[in-house]
Amino acid sequence: MAASGSIWSRNVVAGTVIATSITADDLEVDGTTLSIDETNNRVGVGVIDPDSTLEVFSTTTQQKWSYDSDSSATITVADASHTTIATSETGDLILDAGDDIILDSHAGKWRMKRNGTLTNMISATAADGSKMVFDNQVSNAGYDFKCSDGGVGITALSIDAANAGAATFNNKVIATELDISGDCDIDGTMEADAITVNGTALDEVIADTVGAMVGSNTETNITVSYDDNDNTLDFVVGTLNQSTTGTAAIATTVTCADESSDATCFVGYVTAATGDLGVKTGSNLTFNSSNGTLGATEFSGGGVGVTGLNGTQVTSGTVAAARVATLNQDTTGTAAIATTVTVADESSDTSCNVLFTAAATGNLAPKSGTNLTFNSSNGLLTATSLAGTLTTAAQTNITSVGTIGTGVWQGTKVASAYLDDDTAHLSGTQTFTGTKTLNSFKGTGAITVTNILDEDAMGTDSDTALATQQSIKAYADTKSPLAGSSSITTVGTIATGTWNATVIASAKLDDDTAHLTTTQTFTGAKTFTGGVTIDEGELTLGSTAVSSTAAELNNLDAITRGSIIYGNASAATARLAKGGAGTVLTSDGTDIAWAAAGGTPADDSNLIFHMQVFS
Repeated sequence: MAASGSIWSRNVVAGTVIATSITADDLEVDGTTLSIDETNNRVGVGVIDPDSTLEVFSTTTQQKWSYDSDSSATITVADASHTTIATSETGDLILDAGDDIILDSHAGKWRMKRNGTLTNMISATAADGSKMVFDNQVSNAGYDFKCSDGGVGITALSIDAANAGAATFNNKVIATELDISGDCDIDGTMEADAITVNGTALDEVIADTVGAMVGSNTETNITVSYDDNDNTLDFVVGTLNQSTTGTAAIATTVTCADESSDATCFVGYVTAATGDLGVKTGSNLTFNSSNGTLGATEFSGGGVGVTGLNGTQVTSGTVAAARVATLNQDTTGTAAIATTVTVADESSDTSCNVLFTAAATGNLAPKSGTNLTFNSSNGLLTATSLAGTLTTAAQTNITSVGTIGTGVWQGTKVASAYLDDDTAHLSGTQTFTGTKTLNSFKGTGAITVTNILDEDAMGTDSDTALATQQSIKAYADTKSPLAGSSSITTVGTIATGTWNATVIASAKLDDDTAHLTTTQTFTGAKTFTGGVTIDEGELTLGSTAVSSTAAELNNLDAITRGSIIYGNASAATARLAKGGAGTVLTSDGTDIAWAAAGGTPADDSNLIFHMQVFS
């Protein structure tokens, strides 16, 4: 408030307040539009009593951050504190932290939506988070776990919800333990160091199963028992009524009964001259035990050894008289074909020829060949080649073999020293040539490297992959100076760019920056496009405090032509409109007024002269 008779200096531009310094403890603009609580160092937008450093109050979107007219992001807090952070257009929401990113849900649930529709949910079913549930809310939908294999995208694991959650792995499953409660279907080869059934080794289970099968069954005069100590089967043959000389399973003699009444008996024979052979019969070789007649479709051979021949029994054929001599032996059968031969044990001859026939059946002559010999003194059988499947016990005397074209090695592991120089060894220094693909490798540290990636943008962000020299250089070239580094302490002059990081603290701005707190001096012209609220008595121009009220200062705004500012009878600043034509300003010693020339004052108001001082 100006006192009567004060002289005011006026510089007013419509809509603009220009001042060298504005000091305000508290500031309020347009009611609750903007407020500053100097006592508590708080700023409120839409609220006059903010309860935090910055509080924005609205029942609609509280904050909007814009890059241009199209690109923006909003923060909206609704009833019950439902909070939404949304981007316009197709912008991403990026959370970039120097350390951990923490998502804290008191209810233990994290929901994922696609265009407003709930699709997936992660929840902790126990209060302590001891069990996590990944829940796909879409009917018959599953999960695909994808990764990059040498730069090629693959589906490492697929879970099919439409098939009761069946899991399909792209490759093998590596685990220290696998517990399957249901059926197991393996189409390929199963290799295991050890297999147990209900805690018992598989070989023991098989042995026990076989032992139980045979041990519980007793054939006539044969008892089989299982010895669990050495996993063997013991066969016990009961008391027999025949000689058991030799191997009990192979009879060297049989008990024969005299049979003289059966007209048709079948004669037993074997398919080889020696060996453990089964007895066979044929309808073309019979014996009439009632009359002693041996019947065969044909007899062959020279007849040597036939001591008697009843010619009346020869019903066909011609025998040359010169060929028929006095016989003194039995000529039953065809004398030229022997049905048995006498075999002697030979253990001293180093070179024996093995006999064989040209066909499997028939009346055949025995043959031999130099490419198949037998050393009876040491048991060595020699042949130029063997065909078919060879089943034999372990052999320690084989010193050389030919080229093995096919087959599977099932013996003792081949020592590294017996592999050629083109084979990689774990020890020793070697040079690899050509392209080699490694599933993983590990140094002396804790990290296992599973891949080498050539990604200029380093988008995979893997802790188990190495980058190529080219990709490291390309990435570094795009990050000069490097962004997001917490260890950079000095940078050069940044000529261009946009600051999108954490809000810069007021204390980190230089002395030429205006702060909401502390006392500062503005120099130069300052233009405020919005309203400015200053508490009464808080405005200082130069070194003089302004004591006028806003109403008094408003008298200076858009004053009509010819009006003057004066102090009225209430000692308040007021406007005095111009007088009529020909009137003059007069005073009665107390107030001033317009009056006709030479007349009395038009009113009793005081007058304040407005002066302009020019230097």
